[in-house]
Amino acid sequence: MSIPTQDDAHLMVELFKLRFEPFLQESETWFAMQFQPEPWESIKARYPVGGKEWRMLTTVLGYWELLGALLDHNLLSEDLLFDAIESVDVTWDKVQDWIPQARFDMGSDLWENIELLVTRQRRWKLVRTPKADQV
Repeated sequence: MSIPTQDDAHLMVELFKLRFEPFLQESETWFAMQFQPEPWESIKARYPVGGKEWRMLTTVLGYWELLGALLDHNLLSEDLLFDAIESVDVTWDKVQDWIPQARFDMGSDLWENIELLVTRQRRWKLVRTPKADQV
């Protein structure tokens, strides 16, 4: 566990502001309400590269990938991030089954930082003391 810095706080504010970008908001709503997990071959056929839905999918996954990369490179406090964001499990649950095949097709490092983010968030939840128990 790390002690968050002022730089971490400033970065978190900027990351929070990104969530208000219109296309990211539209993409997150689409992902939550309309995107359904399917086998990778079906996803490729339904959401072709260059199409709007493909861009929305990669926008949502790209946001989480960014957060995972920042953590992986120790550029953002894990404690501050996980204290402030919702669970990444909701997103991961929709993609984890087809990610291995997507990596086979598109590159072994595809969306690996999302997986790292999920793993670290789950571990963080296990070792932290809930705030209600701290008072």
